[in-house]
Amino acid sequence: MKKNFKKTIVVAGWYGTGKTEFCVNLALSLKRDISETIYLADLDVINPYFRSRDKADFLKSHGIEIIGNNINDSLNQDIPALDNKALRHILQGDNLIVDLAGSLNGLKPLSIFKRHLKEGEYDFFVVLNAFRSDVNTIKTMIEFIQNAEIISALKVTGIINNSHLLHMTTPELILESQELIEKVSQKVNIPIKLTLVKTEIYNIINNKITSPILTFDELIMRKDWQN
Repeated sequence: MKKNFKKTIVVAGWYGTGKTEFCVNLALSLKRDISETIYLADLDVINPYFRSRDKADFLKSHGIEIIGNNINDSLNQDIPALDNKALRHILQGDNLIVDLAGSLNGLKPLSIFKRHLKEGEYDFFVVLNAFRSDVNTIKTMIEFIQNAEIISALKVTGIINNSHLLHMTTPELILESQELIEKVSQKVNIPIKLTLVKTEIYNIINNKITSPILTFDELIMRKDWQN
């Protein structure tokens, strides 16, 4: 992939951080740079809401293929049945984003193929949201990152700052979250790979954001929540 990302990108984060929104926007952004298909593996076997597989038709129209449940006609069913296509795409060296469930238990599906992920050959991103009450302090964020590495047996390679309060997000809140996430980054010695920010806000504070940026015009997973 371009933008200095590996072919396989694993994404974890606490429930409510906007992890799936990030995965979808990342896939769309990467697709604008490459001609090959991007595969987005929806490995959330815990939460039936806001799963990328719900936007399968929209994403397919943009050259992104969803890998999800291995049971046919199961789009709206909450059935913990994983599709082994994700492993196949890893072995083939395809462009793959793995969207895990929003909890530490959500990392367990990695056991299916983690032995095929060698250090230096994958990206493992943790999505943080400074305004998510469960994991919104330096201490709790660091604990989540450390536990994610222990459970997955993978090294976290990047932090994603997706701090937001949906339609109540302001430029001031983005800059406030940046200060907190930067402290986490420094303490764990893991870089902030991207900050996800709405385009209209980015246009106001673009010269004050210190990390690379991923902008979006509107929410995709929670489109009805924007107003």
